[in-house]
Amino acid sequence: MMNMFYGSTGTRDKNYSRLTSRERADVNTYNKRDPFMMQVPVPGEDFPLIRLVTKYQYGFLFVTLKDAEHLNILANRKINTCVKVQLHKAETNQTEKFQTETDSSKSPNPLFNKTFTFSLKEHEIRDTSLVIQVFDMGYITEEWVGVVHICMTHLWMGEQRVGWKKEERSVEIRPPDGEQGHTLMVLRCAKDGTVSESEEGRMRRKILIQEDQLFKVESANKIKQQELEDMFKEKETIELEVSDLEKKKIDYKFQLQRAETGHTVDVPNITKEVNEEISKKRKELELKKTRLQDVLDKSAELHSKTIDRASNGILKIGLRYKDDTNELFILVDSAKNLPAVNRTDTSDPYVKVTNQLNNELTFLGKTKTLWKELNPSWKEDFTLPDIRSLDQVEKCSLGFVVKDDERIRLGAKNTSLGKVFINMNSAQGAWHFDQLKRGTGAIYLEYPLQI
Repeated sequence: MMNMFYGSTGTRDKNYSRLTSRERADVNTYNKRDPFMMQVPVPGEDFPLIRLVTKYQYGFLFVTLKDAEHLNILANRKINTCVKVQLHKAETNQTEKFQTETDSSKSPNPLFNKTFTFSLKEHEIRDTSLVIQVFDMGYITEEWVGVVHICMTHLWMGEQRVGWKKEERSVEIRPPDGEQGHTLMVLRCAKDGTVSESEEGRMRRKILIQEDQLFKVESANKIKQQELEDMFKEKETIELEVSDLEKKKIDYKFQLQRAETGHTVDVPNITKEVNEEISKKRKELELKKTRLQDVLDKSAELHSKTIDRASNGILKIGLRYKDDTNELFILVDSAKNLPAVNRTDTSDPYVKVTNQLNNELTFLGKTKTLWKELNPSWKEDFTLPDIRSLDQVEKCSLGFVVKDDERIRLGAKNTSLGKVFINMNSAQGAWHFDQLKRGTGAIYLEYPLQI
């Protein structure tokens, strides 16, 4: 969901620090108000977006502008893009400003890859906001066409909005460790920076589309999972019916043998009937197998699309349960396409493994560090003991955090490259646990890493 602040309807031309207490209250209740420009999402509608990465370390905020897309929507034409980045501190009423080079190619999707450094103390974070302004640069003049204005607490802590209310002043503000990726929607504005009223409707349509897309993917996964379970149940039922018919056929053969030895028995001639019934059941079984394979292929295709869209890399995990020792073996196999965070365009990844069961978090260990590697292969396993049954496995929540090892840099913190959680609350995790129940060996699955 997009984290965006640009003021209430009546105060869009003011900075947040200059608002009165009543106007701030209006901002705080922004999401509770009914939309004044609500519209149904338009299929295929594009939105102007800016992607950036933030990192806080030792009293400094590093903001890296990555790229943007669909900026031509801001002015309904191609523009010579220039982006200005400002950090506004309400407590001291100071503003630090930087700007990128002008992109004269008029591309709607410009690349920046430029990092800005701001001085920011921890006690200043609560009342500090990040302002990104988009300009169309002419030969002599510049035209302000788009803006993003977001509080740092909102950027890092989402809907919590810590620091906007007086009663929340006692809450400690701590910036997140490592780099944090963000995709922000740019709002159209007039030449004086006033945000257009129609932008609220546009932003709400963007949120609706994102939520609809996520809901469709999750719904499709649940439907496919249910179809798989139904198919397996039908397959088992048909196999039992075929076995019963074959058993009856064998019983009738024994009766025929008894008759040949002189015993008087009334043996009905149903061999043809039995064979026809068996043939019919086998055809039904083959049809069910074909339908099951189609569902499996579609499920694999959906999983493949999810993996292809993984922007932070992929982590391959295996699970194996030994009922004779009541142990769950967690196999950290490998990762692919990890983000590069070092100056040499590489990373030094390792994986921390945890488990949460009955609200108790247990650290299971970590893999070795593979230096200067974006496609590491660890192939290490960790053991979770005292798992009495596969039903207890479903109550586990396995956590995997891929980090960049910074031990050679004195005082540096290890950067998080991505996280994966395997539990029954996710479609992939539920499917993985289900396959663990059905299989006998190790079951492997690739998971997209999340920031």
